[in-house]
Amino acid sequence: MATFQEELTACREYAEQGYQLADESFDKMKLDLHTAQDRLLNADSKQGTLSRLEKDPHFEKQLRNMKKLQQQTVDGVGENLRSLKDKMGEFTIVLYGRTMAGKSTLMEILRRGDGSSIGKGAQRTTLDVRAYHWNGLKIFDVPGTCSFGGEQDDKLAFEAAKDADLALFLLTDDAPQPYEAERLGELKKLGKPVLGIVNVKQVLSPDRASAKRKLDLRQLDKKIHDQSRLEEIVRQFKQFSVEKGYNFEDVPFVYSHLQSAFFSQRENDDELYRLSNFSAVENFILEKVRSDGKFIRIKTFIDAVARPMQASIAALYAQSADTVLAWKSYIDKINQLNNWRRGFTERTQTAYNTFMDTLSRDMNTKINYVVNNYYESEYAGDHWKDAVDSLNINERCQNFIRQIGEEASTKMHELSDELVQDLNYSGTNFIAPQIYLPDTGTFLRDVGKLAPLLALTPVGWVGAAAFGLFSLIFGDSKEEKIREAKNELREKLGESRDEILSNVGDSVIKVINEEIFGKQIDGFYNTLFSMADMLENLSYAQNSVADTLNHQYGELNFQLLVRAAQYSQIGSDELSISTIARIVGEEFFFVNSKRLSESNRQKLSELLGEKLSVCKVGDETYFDDVVDYVQRNILGCEFGFDKFVEDEDNGDMYLIHLPGSGNFTDEEIQLTQQIFDDPVILN
Repeated sequence: MATFQEELTACREYAEQGYQLADESFDKMKLDLHTAQDRLLNADSKQGTLSRLEKDPHFEKQLRNMKKLQQQTVDGVGENLRSLKDKMGEFTIVLYGRTMAGKSTLMEILRRGDGSSIGKGAQRTTLDVRAYHWNGLKIFDVPGTCSFGGEQDDKLAFEAAKDADLALFLLTDDAPQPYEAERLGELKKLGKPVLGIVNVKQVLSPDRASAKRKLDLRQLDKKIHDQSRLEEIVRQFKQFSVEKGYNFEDVPFVYSHLQSAFFSQRENDDELYRLSNFSAVENFILEKVRSDGKFIRIKTFIDAVARPMQASIAALYAQSADTVLAWKSYIDKINQLNNWRRGFTERTQTAYNTFMDTLSRDMNTKINYVVNNYYESEYAGDHWKDAVDSLNINERCQNFIRQIGEEASTKMHELSDELVQDLNYSGTNFIAPQIYLPDTGTFLRDVGKLAPLLALTPVGWVGAAAFGLFSLIFGDSKEEKIREAKNELREKLGESRDEILSNVGDSVIKVINEEIFGKQIDGFYNTLFSMADMLENLSYAQNSVADTLNHQYGELNFQLLVRAAQYSQIGSDELSISTIARIVGEEFFFVNSKRLSESNRQKLSELLGEKLSVCKVGDETYFDDVVDYVQRNILGCEFGFDKFVEDEDNGDMYLIHLPGSGNFTDEEIQLTQQIFDDPVILN
């Protein structure tokens, strides 16, 4: 059997394997994130060509998010990997727990210190990260968490835990609190294996010969051997985790009285050491390193990349889903605009016919007036022009066009305002752009320039005196001549009326078609359509990058799972792995065409420190089996797929629709997106 030091040497060799795997994935991730930024820049440059949209804040926000994502994943992870590489030669353990839980006491025991670092009941005793060695292991004692005014301590402790291979989480047996469960939940999300230590609180008199010491020892012996009480405390603590959305069932706990262990070293008292049960703590740690240390070292490096990859994938799918919801808002307004336009076109045609009929009747009335009163006048044409001028045709045209334009303008503003409201209250992070609508008065001012609408042609006829002269010479009846003169004048004025109506009708139709239907309605439609088209392209770009990262993330986790299986001595006869999804520190899902025994599933789950979900599929029913498993075991509801983009060259994009009334966790949604390579939309 290998010695413990030989095991640590092997751990270093496995750490090198883990670093190589992590570094290869990191290089690929950097390339994919640069590609994502290029796609967003291309979409943003297209957006800038839209004349009716100011610089769209959604694209600006996506670019900022991508830069932030790039900084967090590339710069942050690169620095983290470099830091881990520098520490590759040492197996590291972090002591984690609330202030006054006993971390400093544990440190003094392990390094056989003089107790100078142990707190005297005050909060925030340890204010920085302290490191020391024990049995070839490097131990980090970090500031206590959950203290008053200790937010910076919490952050410092969390950052130190990122680099550790293993975490020791300290509880006390005097009423653990829910906020402690939150800290352990954060630690678990780092993917770190955790060993729990319950520090039994019993004050021990420093005077070993005193009666008080004997009384204290009797109370301690009773407490530390009350297994049911201690197990109930752990059970209550794990129940807090359920209430906070965590699962600590895989976290084992051991019990010890740390103060008596420290006193036993100082006093060289073997019996006191036995009573402290600290040997169980030492064996607890050493056995974990001996049994799983090599795999833990691989996992430390893989998770250094897996954690930010998971966060990037979740962010990209969430952004893609937000963009789809914004796209749906634009499409909804396009449909509303088209439906309204059909009715508006019919109303405009009816109003136009009524307007022209009314104008024609009014002109006929004027014709009758001029014919009856000026049929003998050589100035009948001037009287006709005055009569037409009195109809104020230009002003009536402007009022008619204004009425039509105002209805259109009101509807455009209404739809634009609704769109902004829909986007702002859609539950997404999409920021509505400012849509510029044309000023109705712009084209109304141009209507006055359409004159000569009323350019009148001269009325060619002979004056009344000539009619009278012919009547006398030829003896025709006066009544007949009057009737003929009126008919001739009526015919001439009718020709003028028709020319005026034609000119007015053509001009009004031209203004309505070009200005209202063209520039205003069609312009608004084209803006909505162009924006919807860009949002579709943007969502596809976000989704395709998420898919690329997700496949790479699956490959990284496949390597982890293969090594876990090898480490657990699980043969290939039980594993035929395809799809993989994972929430680091919480759940590991994979599709298997073979049947994995429950005992081996449990082995893998304990080694990974995560719930292991295995979907058994058939050769002919693969997709249906996966959908059924996700519906029954992950989401607890049925869902549907919807093709959002159809792309022959680059692949289609689907959406997963979940009922909006469902109470889904972020982890459930993330697992579903990873499994199917599709963003989730809540209906």
